Amino acid sequence: MPGSVSGKSDFGKVCKYFGTVCFLLCSLVFTIFGFQNNAWVVISRPETNDEFQRGIRGRDCYKNHSSSSIECWDNEFKNGTEPIPPPFEHVNDVSTVFKIAYYVVLVILVLQVALAIYTLLFCISSKFFQLAEPFNYVMLGFMSVAVVLWIVLFVLLVPEVYKENILPDKFKNPEYNYSIGSGFWKFFCGGLIPFVAAIIIFFRKQLCNMFNCCGKDFELVANSN
Repeated sequence: MPGSVSGKSDFGKVCKYFGTVCFLLCSLVFTIFGFQNNAWVVISRPETNDEFQRGIRGRDCYKNHSSSSIECWDNEFKNGTEPIPPPFEHVNDVSTVFKIAYYVVLVILVLQVALAIYTLLFCISSKFFQLAEPFNYVMLGFMSVAVVLWIVLFVLLVPEVYKENILPDKFKNPEYNYSIGSGFWKFFCGGLIPFVAAIIIFFRKQLCNMFNCCGKDFELVANSN
């Protein structure tokens, strides 16, 4: 553990780094599962108990809840290994917004991994601690970009549900229900909330200085850390 302060201050460091790493791992797990999950935009058909799913990583899926079966294919090709029930063999190509959202997701994942590595090195290497500590504000800036990108992702994808532009007009049916799927919510909520918690724990001193919310007692403790 970097640093030379013992006692309560040293215990505070342990809690700080342990809490940060735990929240970051939680965030990464949810974002990876969300990324792999193809249910980002979902068209459900209550009368036939099935649904069409469009994922962020270039996969479309047809899921039949009655038989608990799911068939997936690259959304550049409108055919799977088995016949796709109509009208889902006629879905539109992926929208430009969806393609942009894909790259936003990739940048978020890269920034998550970067912060995880940064935190681990901070925790295990005294040399890295001494070299990197002056650049904490820079790292905080990069992590703030990740939070902004999560918000951008929300702004990009939620309107896709209301546009209902996956099916061509002639195949649209008022009984079909468009919704944001579990894959998106895992990535957005499951990834963002613990990520923000990790930022608050790790960059607490920098955030307090930026917003002038540190009391004298806190400053003494923070400076010792």
